[in-house]
Amino acid sequence: MAWNVYEPFQEIAECAGLGRIACPFRNMRRSRSNEVARRYGETKESLWIGHTVDVMEKHYRQHLDEDFR
Repeated sequence: MAWNVYEPFQEIAECAGLGRIACPFRNMRRSRSNEVARRYGETKESLWIGHTVDVMEKHYRQHLDEDFR
């Protein structure tokens, strides 16, 4: 039996005054993916997160203002 963590997470967010958060686990995965890629490189990020570099570039990569400086 799988345990659903989405609803308890949303309840905690609402109690903290944040309201409901859209796609919380997808957003956390995306943020961590970018942190790992910046620190260790794209190849290690792909191995750790579990997808190819092409998938990371298409679905996860976020460019920050500091990337353009």
